[in-house]
Amino acid sequence: MLNGRLYFQAWFVATIALLVAFLTLQPQDELVPPESVGVFAGDSARAQAQDLADTAPLRVPGTDTARAGARWMHERMTELPTNGRRVATQQAYVRVDGVPTPITNVLYTVPAAAPTKSARNILVVAPRDAPRQVAGNADDSAVLVELARVAAQAQYHHTIVFLSVDGDTVGNAGLRWYLRTVDTTRIAGVVVLDGVGGDDSTEVHLWSGGAHRQALALRQVAEQAVRDAGGVPSAPPSLPAQLIAMAVPETRGAQRAAIDQRVPAVTLSSRVEAPLAAGMRAPASSERLRLVGMAALNLIGRLDVRERARTPDASFLYAGRILRPAVARMALLLLALPLFVMALDAVARIRRARVRVSTGLRAVGWKCVPPLAALVVGHLLALAGVLVAPVVGRPPLPADMPFTLRDGLVLLLIVLTVAAVSIAVRGRIHAAGANPPAEAAAALLWLSVIVLFAWWWSPFSLVLILPAAHAALAATVVPRRWQLVALAAVALAAPVAVVSAVSRAIDRDVWFTLWYILQTSISGARGLLGPVLAVLVGVCVVSLGTLVLFRARKGLVGRGWRRELRRTK
Repeated sequence: MLNGRLYFQAWFVATIALLVAFLTLQPQDELVPPESVGVFAGDSARAQAQDLADTAPLRVPGTDTARAGARWMHERMTELPTNGRRVATQQAYVRVDGVPTPITNVLYTVPAAAPTKSARNILVVAPRDAPRQVAGNADDSAVLVELARVAAQAQYHHTIVFLSVDGDTVGNAGLRWYLRTVDTTRIAGVVVLDGVGGDDSTEVHLWSGGAHRQALALRQVAEQAVRDAGGVPSAPPSLPAQLIAMAVPETRGAQRAAIDQRVPAVTLSSRVEAPLAAGMRAPASSERLRLVGMAALNLIGRLDVRERARTPDASFLYAGRILRPAVARMALLLLALPLFVMALDAVARIRRARVRVSTGLRAVGWKCVPPLAALVVGHLLALAGVLVAPVVGRPPLPADMPFTLRDGLVLLLIVLTVAAVSIAVRGRIHAAGANPPAEAAAALLWLSVIVLFAWWWSPFSLVLILPAAHAALAATVVPRRWQLVALAAVALAAPVAVVSAVSRAIDRDVWFTLWYILQTSISGARGLLGPVLAVLVGVCVVSLGTLVLFRARKGLVGRGWRRELRRTK
C-alpha cells in the first residue's frame, strides 16, 4: 500500500517551491517608438486585391492558377521603383501526396539607407496560395504590394525584404525554403500577413507561437503597433492555453516556420489561428486594409529602431509579466517531485515486504506491447500510403484528410491488432506473477523514469502527463468513491483540453478531431517519440488502477479515514 501521508507532505514542499518560483516573474520590455511611419493607401490595396481575385481566384499549390498568381505578383513587384531595389523569384519543389509539386516565391528588396545601413533584414511575408475550395483571400498579397510601395519611398536602417510565399498550405513550405537559403541570424524580425481582410472590425489577431517557443517580446511590439493604427489587438492567450500550445503545438501560421528557426516572428490576421474555411472571399473594405497596413507599417518602424527583436523562447506571459524558461522548467520538475518521492518509498516498502519488484516491472512491460504494436502498424500503413502522410514533416490540413471508409477499416485494423496482441501476451503477464501492489509500485517506478525523460526531452509534455499521473497515484490512497470520480475527472482534464484546443485550431467537431489527432500521431506528423511516451504513460496509469480495484475488492474504498487507517494497520 502506498504512503498517502508522505505523498501530501511532498506536495507541501513542492507548493512552497512553486510559490517562490512565481516570485521571479519579470516585467515586459520597454517599447521604443518608430522614427517615422508612412501613409498606407487602403483604396489602392483593395483594387489590387480585387485584381488578383479576378486573375487567380483559386491558388492551390502546383495548379495553373497558382502559377498565374505568381506571375501577377511578379508583375506588381516589377512596377515598383527599382533604383537600388531588386525583384527576384525562388522556385522549389515540395512533395504532396507523393507527387513533387512546384512552388514559387516572389520577393522585393528595399536596401537600407546608406548613412545608417545595417547588416540586418526585416522580413515582411504574405502567403499567396490558399487551401482547396477557398477562393479569393487576395488581401494579404495586395497589402504586401502596397507596403512595398510605401517602403520604396522611405529610408530604413535595416534592409526590408517583402516576400510573397507559395506553399504555405503545405507545411509553410515557401517560407521554410526561403529561410534555408539565408542567414537567419541577420533577420531582425518577421511580420506575416495572413487573412488580414476577414471582416470590417477593428480587431487584429496576433499569432506568436511556434513549436515549444513563443515570440512574446515581438507580440508586445505588435500590440502597440496595432493600437497606434487605431486597431484593437487580440488578447494574449491565457496561461493554460499557452501551456497546452507548448505541449501540443497546433499552430499553422507562417510565423511558426520562423520561430522554429529561432527567428522572432508575429502574424497579423483577422481570425483566430485556424485554416481558412471553404468559400468565396471578396476583398475587404478599404478601411480595414488601411488599418492593417498602418499596423504593419508601425510594426516595421518599431523593428527598424531595434538591433533585433528578442529571440523566441519558452517564456510564458502571466498577468502582464514574463515567466522565463529556466523558471518554467524548474516549476514543472517541482510538480513531479511527489511522484519521485512516492516511487522511492513504494519500492522500499515492497522490498521490505520481500516482494520482488522485477515481477511488477515485467508485468507492466508486457502490457505496453499491444498499444505499441498498434502504433507500429499504423505508422507502417502511413508509410505505405494508406493513411495521409505528413507534408514537410507537418500535419496536413484537415480538408486534405476526410474520414473515409478506408480510414474506418484502418481504425478497425488497429483495434484488432490491440486485441490480438493482448491475447498473445496475456499468458506472459500472468506468468510474471505480480500482485497488484507490486505492479503498482513497478508502474510508479516506470512512470517516474518516463516523467524525468520527458522533462529532459520536452519539459512542457509534463503538462499532459502530470495530471493523469498524480490522479492515478492519489486514487491508490483515497478512501471515498466520490474522490475517485473527482480524480478520474482530473486525469481526463489534460486530454480533454488538448482535444478542445485542436478542435478550435482546425475548426472541426470533436469526433473528427479525435480521429485527426490519432491519425497524425501514428503517421509520424507529430514526431514518433511523443506518441510512444503517451502509450507508456497510459499503460502505467492503467497499472496503477489495478491497485485501486484491488482496494475496492478488499472493501477499502467507501470507508472513513479513521476506519481506513485502522484496517491498514
